[in-house]
Amino acid sequence: MKLQASSSGVKHARHAPAQRPLAGRRVSLRVSATAAPAAPPAAANITKQVVSEEAQYVLQTYARPADIVFMRGKGSKLYDANGKEYLDMAAGIAVNALGHSDPTWYAALSEQAQLLTHTSNLFHTQPQVELAKRLVNNSFAD
Repeated sequence: MKLQASSSGVKHARHAPAQRPLAGRRVSLRVSATAAPAAPPAAANITKQVVSEEAQYVLQTYARPADIVFMRGKGSKLYDANGKEYLDMAAGIAVNALGHSDPTWYAALSEQAQLLTHTSNLFHTQPQVELAKRLVNNSFAD
């Protein structure tokens, strides 16, 4: 088994790489050779729902894989809706512009940090779609 870093920054391990176009580039996505725990039956539905709603509510500036929705992270590892583990090698694109030490912000951050903190914009996450829906539904955007 061999580890390989992809241009998306996520490192995967597998015996045979799968190729996907990503923003005009081809990157190697390798899936862990160890079997992931059995995914809950709803995992495929969550992935489809998040990807579908992301297409409706988020400006399509990134070519994201349609079969990966990160649900949580721990240390340098990310886990998708199917329980598959990924090594997060992607850098953040933006920074926090919300200020520091606000008690409400800190409470929300603390709650979210127990699940998932940051992933590259090259992948789907449920919190991103939920925020986009709230912004669209509470603004002039539609």
